[in-house]
Amino acid sequence: MRELHASLSKRLQLTLVVGLVGLIAAVGCGRPGESDGDKVVLKVGQVLPADHPTSRAMSFFKGRLEELSVGRIDVRLFLSGQIGSANELIMECRLGNVEAAVVSTAPLAQHVEILNVLVMPFVFRDNAHQYAVVDGPIGRKLDRHLAERGIIAAAYFDSGSRNIMTKTGPIEAPDQLEGLKIRVMSSNVLRAAIDQLGGSAQPMSQAEVYSALQTGVIDGWENNPATCLVFSMYETGCTHFAWTRHVAIPDALILSRDWYDSLDEDLKRAVDQAADETRQKQRELWREYEGQAIEQLKKAGMVFNEVDHEAFAEKFEGFYDRYTAQYGPEFGSLVEQIRDLDNSPR
Repeated sequence: MRELHASLSKRLQLTLVVGLVGLIAAVGCGRPGESDGDKVVLKVGQVLPADHPTSRAMSFFKGRLEELSVGRIDVRLFLSGQIGSANELIMECRLGNVEAAVVSTAPLAQHVEILNVLVMPFVFRDNAHQYAVVDGPIGRKLDRHLAERGIIAAAYFDSGSRNIMTKTGPIEAPDQLEGLKIRVMSSNVLRAAIDQLGGSAQPMSQAEVYSALQTGVIDGWENNPATCLVFSMYETGCTHFAWTRHVAIPDALILSRDWYDSLDEDLKRAVDQAADETRQKQRELWREYEGQAIEQLKKAGMVFNEVDHEAFAEKFEGFYDRYTAQYGPEFGSLVEQIRDLDNSPR
């Protein structure tokens, strides 16, 4: 038995070493400003696959930045979690080992707590309201908090509303979630939100969701139609889609502050312009793809239903006060500013 234990330990150590070597080979071990000859390298990690609209937007970013920098920046995209989960990418950006990443602001808020204002249930009225928040003065206030943690928010992307999909359904009212194990991202607020609705929140990485649904480890998950389609989640038997729209959490293109600060002014302007253009491109691609995704999911057997939104919203009475008490008066003030923001056309 001791020999078997020793053998297994050696094999585990070897596996960890091989995995670490592979990660170093994929990411590179250079510090901010790493160059390949005369070029500055910009590695961008994300968990989304190539056919996701945000991945298509990042292909646009690559081409545009390489053009604007006249080939001085070499953009290398790593999709489908090739170089880490969202949390790992955020940490690597802060350390400067990865120059950029596309992540949801939900796990980002685990590192910069004030960003939880963007994760709060029912805080946004619609897309235009969300854009006005993240692209305007409120977004710039959040950016300053990110910069203090070594991160530059280059652009905020649309990721639609998050809704609840289950293997049993339809879910039309909160009490129908009672006891159901629902996957959420790594986010204290999302965990609390699902628990508040009566479900049992199960944090796990996106890469684990498909098999967890297949094997019954979870009863459902929450996300948007585009992500459901590109990850083929309908194949797992999770075919009931309830339009809860309980949160609408933007994604963010983040940069290592050390890397960005190491650039000369011309290259900074190129990065800024490419990010601005990519923000608009991503939102256009998202709108186009989401409608297509809904139709494709219906053809694949996904059943969509509306819910009693008033009943869902009522579940969160007092929820904001709890987090204002936890995160402080600035958090409460920002939530009020977001909810009071008038984004109507002038």
